[in-house]
Amino acid sequence: MNKNILLLIIILSIGSYSNNFLNQKSEELDLEVNKKKKIILDLRKKIKIEKTEFNYLINPERIQKLANKHLKKDYIIYEKKNIKKIY
Repeated sequence: MNKNILLLIIILSIGSYSNNFLNQKSEELDLEVNKKKKIILDLRKKIKIEKTEFNYLINPERIQKLANKHLKKDYIIYEKKNIKKIY
């Protein structure tokens, strides 16, 4: 009878320790996952901003305006519709 009680106490102690250990590891992994999710969110925001800035910078009207302002007046600006393909 005493052996059974001692064995039960040992099993419960090991089970309790294992449960506590696994809970701590689970919490650590949850924190790590949350950090990664935050990094991904930040990167997605940055990508959206970069795409917006890129689209603004390559806007043909803006480029034309800058060309007129900064390039010499004898500079010839080609428009895509005026370029013919040669085969």
